Amino acid sequence: MEKLPGPLLLLQQIIYTLETGSSMRKCLFEYIKIEKNEFKNQLEIWINLVDRGQSTDFFLISIKSPDRQQLFIILEQGLKGHSILSSLKQIETEFFEKCDEQIDAYLTLLPFKMLIPLMCFILPAFLIMIAGPSFMKLAELLK
Repeated sequence: MEKLPGPLLLLQQIIYTLETGSSMRKCLFEYIKIEKNEFKNQLEIWINLVDRGQSTDFFLISIKSPDRQQLFIILEQGLKGHSILSSLKQIETEFFEKCDEQIDAYLTLLPFKMLIPLMCFILPAFLIMIAGPSFMKLAELLK
């Protein structure tokens, strides 16, 4: 089984952290220390902007995924002291629904993708097995 996408993994870790009463900031830094993915780099840039007190608007615009934008907005509210646990749980369900949609789309295309090796490799072998003896007899008759 593959790993969870970066934002979803962070989201689950933060929800667990908030439910246990630990610091969200500590969870963010632990995620950055452990993970090695593209989302980690975005998170580092975002945390640096927030720590310096700079606006994150231009950074959020540069992120193409609206889900990630929404996650960063909610995390920023949490760092400012607002209660975000219910919002995070709502986003978590949305993330899981989107993951399910992506899996369904992939599984819908999978049979068509599997036809390519079948048509290229297996079908010609069956045709040779079935038609081969007939072609051999035809070649003997033509001699």
